Amino acid sequence: MSEQPSSSPAAAAPPATARSDLASAVESAPAPQAELVPAADPQDGDESETDSAVGDDAASSTASITSSILEYRTIQGRTFHSDRHPTEYFTPNDEQQSASIDINHHALTQLLSGKLFLAPIKDNVQKVLDVGTGTGIWAIDFADEYPEAEVIGSDLSPIQP
Repeated sequence: MSEQPSSSPAAAAPPATARSDLASAVESAPAPQAELVPAADPQDGDESETDSAVGDDAASSTASITSSILEYRTIQGRTFHSDRHPTEYFTPNDEQQSASIDINHHALTQLLSGKLFLAPIKDNVQKVLDVGTGTGIWAIDFADEYPEAEVIGSDLSPIQP
């Protein structure tokens, strides 16, 4: 009679070192993040129909920023735009991301032979709106190149210098 191979659980189990490596990997994995809950709106119950950003000082560039927009959320060590408002923004807004945006701007400017844009615009441009301005580096460079123009940068996350 021939012997049958052993099918005991001990024979099928991986070596102890592989099991301990797996256990340490599971232990070092980040804990699942709890559901994020937005903070209470300090302006809830304000029945005013007027825009608080437009008032005595309509020229103020920070009039529309409320403190709740600065309530960043942190996910795995990176800060992201506040989830307090009904907007979705997929990239972080921390210093690491700001550096990445600035490096990308520099690389694209070099790729375009120093040009900031390819659109055919007039030499006497008066007003420029940079939607999604990020760090504001493009808007700053444009304003340097066209000092007579009024350049406005707008972004969901106020990370500009």
